[in-house]
Amino acid sequence: MKTILLSGLLVLCSSALAQTAPAQTAPATPAQPAQIPPVQAPPAQSQPQSQPAPAQPPAWAVCDAARDPKNYKDDDLWAVIINRGEGDWLFGESSYWGYRDANTAASKPYLQRFAGALRALGTELIIVQVPPKAAAEARHLGNGVPKTLDPQWAGETYARFVQMLGEAGIYAPDLLALYRAQPGDVPFFFERDHHWTPAAAALTSKAIAGYVAGRELLKDVPAVEFTLTQKARPNTQSLGGRVAELCHENVPVQEYQTLISTPKAEPGLLDDTTPRVMLVGTSNSFRQDEDSFAASLRHDLGRDVVNASVSGGGPWSALEQLVYSNDFRTSPPRLLIWEMNVEADFKGGLSQLIPAVRGGCAAPLGQAREVLPSQSSTALNLASGDYFSVRVSDPTLRTVPVKITDAAGTHTLTLNHQGQGTKSPLFFGELDAPASALAVDLPDTAGKVDLTVCKG
Repeated sequence: MKTILLSGLLVLCSSALAQTAPAQTAPATPAQPAQIPPVQAPPAQSQPQSQPAPAQPPAWAVCDAARDPKNYKDDDLWAVIINRGEGDWLFGESSYWGYRDANTAASKPYLQRFAGALRALGTELIIVQVPPKAAAEARHLGNGVPKTLDPQWAGETYARFVQMLGEAGIYAPDLLALYRAQPGDVPFFFERDHHWTPAAAALTSKAIAGYVAGRELLKDVPAVEFTLTQKARPNTQSLGGRVAELCHENVPVQEYQTLISTPKAEPGLLDDTTPRVMLVGTSNSFRQDEDSFAASLRHDLGRDVVNASVSGGGPWSALEQLVYSNDFRTSPPRLLIWEMNVEADFKGGLSQLIPAVRGGCAAPLGQAREVLPSQSSTALNLASGDYFSVRVSDPTLRTVPVKITDAAGTHTLTLNHQGQGTKSPLFFGELDAPASALAVDLPDTAGKVDLTVCKG
């Protein structure tokens, strides 16, 4: 049994959108928001007004096993089924996740410094924060929402987080506000999946294109015309699949129209054009052959877009892969679009990526090269904001503990690479307080290391 979702996106993507670029220091909302395309649903069978169609019992049901976290792996707890909404709508644990105000406030200086480090290389950062499903699709929640969960709170904290990004000087479209301003009832999310729809991706792309054009951020990047076509494909059923497996139910697979971008020029003419727009994101941006967001961006920006997103990699894996790559060092992108869909530990993650963006230093404050970890101790008078790198000889290492001695004593800072992130043997960290000594805290059996300390 299958249901079909047709997006009608070609109508949207062939029309021009005039927008006013928002101020850099405020959360940007286009003056004329993009129109999300209508859903072309199969024609309903008419019923006489005096004889309404009787309510049909659900063809499938959510069992207790699908609601029990014990039946999920630790990495899959976001998918624990919370409730079945109206019709065939499903909402999982992550559908209700919001943004803690304390973490939002603590994240601001790190995001601000990260954007500044990228600008020093000539790269402008745009953040796409996908809103919580329960907030965007509140009209489909039904009556089964637990009293302990509040979709309104999730939406309000999302709005405050996006506002913070604007205050940090980072353009981040408020997708919840843009979506709510659209006419009709076109879904932002799939009914039985936690991913956004191609229609939502197109809405986001139009907003970004309006901002980029208003700021002329890509005026020196060669333009490339793309056409958009559609292709029917089944959805991944990230939530419906759990019900089918755990409840032994026949949950219908939803088919939809994915977007495909094709350059109008002959492929050979594009060989000499270096892509200067990069997309790093989650499975919203790429999974299997689902590439609708990047396809929309190529069409709307009129530029090639390299989609380096990592399915199942969370907010960090794709970004880490890019920042640690040789290509980033030799040719950083003009525009970096970072898509994510959950609250993140920006302090922990960016305190390693900010120095990674800055890279090594020509005149180190201190250095221990090709030594065993027990010989790596470096005594220095270091200031808050100074940073360091550790290069290991064992390529399988994913974490490197570093002992830091400061006024409060000696403590350990653990540097790490994400599970699907870079395989680089290089790790970066920075100091958030003055320190007098650093040492790599690995056993000598881990092999030799390099420790380099740079001025912040």
